[in-house]
Amino acid sequence: MFLVIPFADLGLGASIVNAVAVRHVSRSASRDATVLICRAFRVLSLSGAVLIALSASLSIAGLWGRILNIQLDEFTTWIPTAALVPFAVSLPLGVGQRILVGLGKNALATLLGGIGPVTGVLVAAFISLLRVEPLLFAVAPPTGILATSVLTYAVARNQLPLPWAEVFRMHNRRVRLWGSAAPMIVITIVVPLGIQLQRYFVAYLSPNELAQYSILAQLYMPCYSIISSAGIGLWPMFAASRSNAWPIWVKSLGVMASVGLMAFLGFALFAGPISLLVSHGLIKVPIGTVLAFGGLLLVMAVHQPSAMLLTTERELWLQALLAAMMLFASVTVSIMLTSGVGSSGPVLGSVVGIFLFQVLGCGGYVVMTRKRRIL
Repeated sequence: MFLVIPFADLGLGASIVNAVAVRHVSRSASRDATVLICRAFRVLSLSGAVLIALSASLSIAGLWGRILNIQLDEFTTWIPTAALVPFAVSLPLGVGQRILVGLGKNALATLLGGIGPVTGVLVAAFISLLRVEPLLFAVAPPTGILATSVLTYAVARNQLPLPWAEVFRMHNRRVRLWGSAAPMIVITIVVPLGIQLQRYFVAYLSPNELAQYSILAQLYMPCYSIISSAGIGLWPMFAASRSNAWPIWVKSLGVMASVGLMAFLGFALFAGPISLLVSHGLIKVPIGTVLAFGGLLLVMAVHQPSAMLLTTERELWLQALLAAMMLFASVTVSIMLTSGVGSSGPVLGSVVGIFLFQVLGCGGYVVMTRKRRIL
């Protein structure tokens, strides 16, 4: 259920980052940023309340067991709701991370994000000492998410003072809350979906290699998270200087391409030995799949500068269209390749789709519009 986290902010994070990044331009821009943050907080508070109410209704009706396909009694049917409550509460507080990114403090946001896993482990350890229903362990991860959100929001409010009275005040000032949010939610659904579908293609078309694929996918995710964290730091830089973005884009493209190449080489060299180590020598991964995942890291890294530059409302709609085309191409190529080449097929499908429609598509648009990105 927590795969929805990347788009749980309803795409509003994009609007917040853009508004905060340009707040220093004028007093009006600063006021717009404040109003937008307040409106986003209220919308996400309502979203969290609806999620809690829906989850509680499912518990009352005893439907969680059918949804999760497990046996639940009168007590355990409330555990999914108990797990979703801290996640729902964290939704409005998540604006804190977006504020920090908009302020150019992505490194701080990433550092604070480390509190979540630590909190989750501590909660899980406490639950294990109680010797209660094992399903209660499901509460640990969302509690970690809530801890991160609370801390990040507190730090963000310190960096960008925002009185509580302002948060819940109904402002008459008009700001475009959903302008960037609508295409952003499309992007944040489509792109992760393309990656998640890989596992299903392997499971159905090449089930004998599912274990090899799964262990490499687990190694891929932390590597990609580093690349993603490095890339998102470019967003406020581009948002604050759109008319002089071309030289920054060229330089960042070279840096991210170098990072991607190092990630490719590192994955190619170490993924195999690490897979043998963590599987106690039971799983030997195919070199083709290793190289495919390395290629996926490379194209994702090269795409980051363009993805972080094209963040106006019009440009995000372009990204959403190209992401949808990427998904269609990736699925098509994956189905064609998986039966023949095994677990590397869907990964290669993603590499092809991302390269054609995101690296070349978004990058080509930046090159074509470079004149208006130079003072």
